[in-house]
Amino acid sequence: MIKSRCGINCTKCRFEECAGCVNINEPFWGRCSVKECCEAKNLSHCGECEDFPCELLMSFSYDENEGDNGKRISNCRIWKNRDMLHGKKAVIFDMDGTLIDSVGIWNTVDRLLMNKLGSDEYTENELQKLRDEKLKEYSSYASPYLKYCEYLGIITNSAMSPEDIHTLRYDIADDYLKNIICYKPYADEVLRSLKEKNYLLAIASTTKRANLEIYTYHNKNIITHAPIDKTFDVVLAREDVETIKPDGEVFVKAAEMLGVSKEECIVIEDSLVGLMAAKDARMDCAVIYDKYSDEDSHILRRDSKYYFMDHSEIISVINHGDE
Repeated sequence: MIKSRCGINCTKCRFEECAGCVNINEPFWGRCSVKECCEAKNLSHCGECEDFPCELLMSFSYDENEGDNGKRISNCRIWKNRDMLHGKKAVIFDMDGTLIDSVGIWNTVDRLLMNKLGSDEYTENELQKLRDEKLKEYSSYASPYLKYCEYLGIITNSAMSPEDIHTLRYDIADDYLKNIICYKPYADEVLRSLKEKNYLLAIASTTKRANLEIYTYHNKNIITHAPIDKTFDVVLAREDVETIKPDGEVFVKAAEMLGVSKEECIVIEDSLVGLMAAKDARMDCAVIYDKYSDEDSHILRRDSKYYFMDHSEIISVINHGDE
């Protein structure tokens, strides 16, 4: 039961006579600016605010004398997210940046690729932004990544064909895909917990099937923690759809193959293009924080139905039904 606006756990308060600020007009300890702000916005608690966590709440939570080192902020996030799985039968995951920590690795791969093409003028962050923009632009092409490689050849004045650049890119990536990429912290536990509770699971990715097959059959990190072929009921790659994200086709197809309605699915994504795809598919979307999406973080927090800082918070939601 929610008793506070700010997320503090009232059951552990030393003032047992207090019913919680949600249930009283005037707090016995005096005026509370957090309570006033929350109620002025007609919110049940701070976690429902699009500015969460704001500077005011942060100052309360990390106050040297009365703070709780961020616990109330975590509680607010859990309160907001705890009904995420209500009425859901299936969870559809993006792969790169959501389940596996790979976005930074692809930035490194593209930097090394650019070096081999004779250019060193782009930083990894600039390459990530360029890649995201171009893949969105080329989303309706039969091979968006081939078009992306063609573009890299043009801007570097390379004599290599788009096909050869594409092949070189994945030659560079091979060791990373097999030996370095792993699940993000607690992601494997999330998958096992959902599986134990009989949720249908799917991967809906824009990466090519060859990469997913490497993760499935050759990446020991992934195989050891939560093998793809034994964990997921449906796995969809770039080749399985006509149009990639931000088009929602891959999510719609995943739901169809799982045999569930859109309303019975929750999509978990990490990026703005993924959130846009979920909205295009008219599915509820939870976003999990990834540092490579920092530039879009405000939009992701504002426009996603649920937002998590890491997979441990999703575990709290899964376990909420057992409380």
